[in-house]
Parts: sequence; C-alpha cells; structure tokens
Amino acid sequence: MNEFIDLISWVLKALMLLIVVYLLYYFKQYRLGLLFGRSGSLKTRADHELHSCFLAALVTLVFYVLFQQLLDYIVTLPIEPMALRQIYHFIAACTSASIIITLTLLHAVRGCTFSPVARFCCYLQFLSMVLKTTQLIVYGYMDIVAFNSVFSILILTITIVQFILVAKYPLKIFMINKFARES
Repeated sequence: MNEFIDLISWVLKALMLLIVVYLLYYFKQYRLGLLFGRSGSLKTRADHELHSCFLAALVTLVFYVLFQQLLDYIVTLPIEPMALRQIYHFIAACTSASIIITLTLLHAVRGCTFSPVARFCCYLQFLSMVLKTTQLIVYGYMDIVAFNSVFSILILTITIVQFILVAKYPLKIFMINKFARES
C-alpha cells in the first residue's frame, strides 16, 4: 500500500509542476510579475486571484518536493525506531505549518488578497497538521499502530483534494479561453 501511496504522491507532484509551468506559460505577460511582483502590479480582482492561485500552487509544489526528500532521508538515519518515528512525524507536521506560514507571508509581502483556493489550501494544511500531530502522539509516543492505515488514506485524500483545488483555477481559465476562441 505504501508503494501505491508513494506513486500517487509523485504523480500529483508532477501534475502540480505542470500547473505551475502552465500558469507561467499561459500568463506570459505576468511571468516576472508572478515570480517577483509587488502589490502595485495587482490592479484587478482577477490579478489578485491569479497571483494567489500561483502562490498556492508554487508553495505547495516546493514544500511537497523538498520536505518529501527530507522525510525520505530521515527514514534512512540509523536511529532508534521510536525516536525516528517521533522525528519523522514532527517534521511532517512542521511541513504543513510551514506551508501555511509561507503562503500567508507571501500574500502579505505581495499585498495580495487570499483567493478561495489559497484559503482552502491553508485549511487543508491545518487539517493535515492536526492529523500528523495526532499520528506523532499515537504512533510516535504511544506506539499504537491502529491509526496508520487511516492516517495514510486521510493524508492522501487531503493531498488529492488540494491538487484538485490548485488545478481548478488554471483549468477554469483554459476552458474559458477555449470556448471564447471557438465562438
């Protein structure tokens, strides 16, 4: 089951990368603004939504890839198993907290309002952080394994829902433009 979850995780990361690349490609006129823009470049509500969705996609992708590499490395450390579990699940919970903090700070620095996508990404990451903290306590400290399969499925579900949320905005823009060209 872990191999299946890992496979789905990597597929979602690859699709998330495609979303970020699509946003950069499709909005060529905003390319530098998306990466380095300030609040002065955000003139309309649509600009705010574009930047907010881009930030949500970029932060989610970067943190998922970087922290997954870190977690994969932690598993290989020659540490006592109980301490290894504690470190692993603590860093996993910190990943979710880091995503929320980074997304909030980037929105504040940009002077960008939170789009519903970014807001729900934060909500999902908070739920993920609570689940990972629960897993830290239950599995890391109390050594109860009954929650492991439920935990894996819930985290995978949260990841899939977050991907769908992040993919919703570029897909909506693509469909609007496709139908506008056809008519």
